[in-house]
Amino acid sequence: PDGEPRFRCIYVGGGSATSHGASLGETGRQRIRDFYYNGGGYTGSCAGAFLCSTGTASVPVKEEYLHIWPGRTKNANLTVAYTGMDVPPDSALLDYYDFGGDNYVASVAHNLGCYVIEGNPNYWALGTEVLATYALPVETDDTIWDEDMLGNASCWAYKDDAESGRLCPCGSHP
Repeated sequence: PDGEPRFRCIYVGGGSATSHGASLGETGRQRIRDFYYNGGGYTGSCAGAFLCSTGTASVPVKEEYLHIWPGRTKNANLTVAYTGMDVPPDSALLDYYDFGGDNYVASVAHNLGCYVIEGNPNYWALGTEVLATYALPVETDDTIWDEDMLGNASCWAYKDDAESGRLCPCGSHP
């Protein structure tokens, strides 16, 4: 009731970000915002990555989203697939694991997730760190997918200010 975090982190899984956010209602969304801005961490995969943003390429501001990361996500239009991910040499993830020494993660499940484009003002927020980027191979039965996702952020991190929590979403289903 006082808005103070009692847990270190909230995780939001896959599904439909718009439905997730709508089901929370404004009161629920505000409680998650309060949790984050009072120091609680946020992580989410697929829909959870969409949900923390302000909107998407097609709908720049979605009322149902949390707006705790001030950037927008882009749908990869890739269903039932597995992607590779590269971990950049300056990624904070390397403080915890060396990924076999090659900074590559193979076969990460992906189903209609998202990515963000570093430095693009339509999809990026200052202060965001790239933790991993989409890489080949992409194993899918789909013949149509967004090749622009390759090399762009699949996992990112952001901290609004010294008082807020840190968010670390991932566009896929690790």
